[in-house]
Order: sequence, then structure tokens, then C-alpha cells
Amino acid sequence: MLWGGAGLVALSLYLLNMDTLFAISFLTPLVLFFYVLGKVYNEPEMADKKKALRETFLTRHQARTRQERYILQHDQRMKDIPSFRMTYGAFKELFPNGYVFYNPVPPLKQDPTKHYWNNMTRLIMFHAIDSQHKDPDAPVFPTLDLQDSRLPWKEKIYGMRKNGDAVAYTRQFLKDNPLLRTTIGGEDIVIVYHEDVHNVKRYDEDEMHGIVTPFYTDGYTGESVDVYGNTDDARKLRRFEGMLSQLFWMIWVNFEKDTAVNRI
Repeated sequence: MLWGGAGLVALSLYLLNMDTLFAISFLTPLVLFFYVLGKVYNEPEMADKKKALRETFLTRHQARTRQERYILQHDQRMKDIPSFRMTYGAFKELFPNGYVFYNPVPPLKQDPTKHYWNNMTRLIMFHAIDSQHKDPDAPVFPTLDLQDSRLPWKEKIYGMRKNGDAVAYTRQFLKDNPLLRTTIGGEDIVIVYHEDVHNVKRYDEDEMHGIVTPFYTDGYTGESVDVYGNTDDARKLRRFEGMLSQLFWMIWVNFEKDTAVNRI
């Protein structure tokens, strides 16, 4: 009855957070499926199969652990790629010939299954996003034991990290310091806040904001760097690859517990 109970719990949780009629129509078949699966899975003859599954899981888990250890020892982790976050309007202005990867919902007559599935999935996702932003002080799923109170839990930050060093910058701090020189992980970088690029007010924020772009200074001492890294002395700076844009503070500090905040 384990799976059946899990299904009933899932139904109860969704009924508390979603439209009741939608939840009933969507989740009732899932509850029945888990109930039947639970009945079959807990039959006595399944005991040997469950034991084999547990042994398989342990073997794969141990192999994965060895693989992770090898990756760390041989420095084969995935590399960061320089990126920065912007609105679609800013993207069109800055990169008029850029590519746009978009996954539209197919029309009902063309593919009914994908049409309903995509719309249902997007409805659930948008509902979850909306719930995440309703309460400014707590996560939807309170699974974090956050003891660091330097910033509000849901303060959106720009996280910079390099060579084991991590720094979180708030948008207001970068707005007040639009060309900031600092050192992260032994590298001299310049963080530029561009407020003059096309921007709009987001649905979940009170004010418009620009684009944040960090670059390696490579000895540059001037006072003007555009979004592309072009300087006032005709140089082009290398983009800094260690930035994560607009993360919740609670997420950043959960992984980067020794992070500095608004370093100059």
C-alpha cells in the first residue's frame, strides 16, 4: 500500500495548492495507477525482485561515487561558459542576428496529445513559479536550514565564483557601482551594470533593471566598457565565465556557504 498512500498524499497536497476541479481530473488517474502498482509491488513473490533492485542500486551508487571521485581528482568537471541574463527585447537589440530556440505548443488539430500535454505542463510550471514568488521570506518547500541572514532569503543576487572563491552581489549594489573593479579567486575583474540597454519591468519586480556583465580586466584601467566588452581604448575584454544571474540568496548561500557579499 506504500505507492497508493503516496498517491493519496500527493493528491491532498495538490488540492491545497491548485484549482480543485483541475487537480481531481488530472491526479485521480495517477492515484489509481499508484494504488494498483502498490498492490502488485507488495505481493510476496516480489520480495526477491525488490532485493535484486536494491543490490543493483547499491552497485550503481558505488560506481557513481567512484566516477565522481575520479572526475574531481582529474579535474574533469564541466566548465562554466560566459553568459548573462537579459529580456528578449534586450536580446533583439544587442544580437539582431542571434538565434532563438523556441518550443511552441502545437495546434490541437495537428497533435492533440502534445497540445494538451504541453498546456498542462506549462500550467503546472507557471503555478509553481507564481507560488515561489508570493512569499518573499520563505521557499515553497522549506527544506533548507538557512542560518545566514546577511540578505533576505529571496533576495536575487548575481553570484560570481572562481578558483573556490565566491561572491554574491545584489542588484542595487551593482546599480550604485556601475563599473566595479574587484578580485575573485585571484583574478582581477570588472563588473559592469548597463542600465541604458533596452529593459522592461518584470511582472514580479518593482523596478526596471539593466544587464550585468563581468569581464577580466587584463590590465585595463579605463572607465568605459560596453556589453560586448569593448573599451574606450579600443580593446576587447574577455568575458568572465563564473557568473550565475539572479539566483535567490537562499539557493546561492546553501551551496556557497563561505561566500562574500558585495565585495569591492
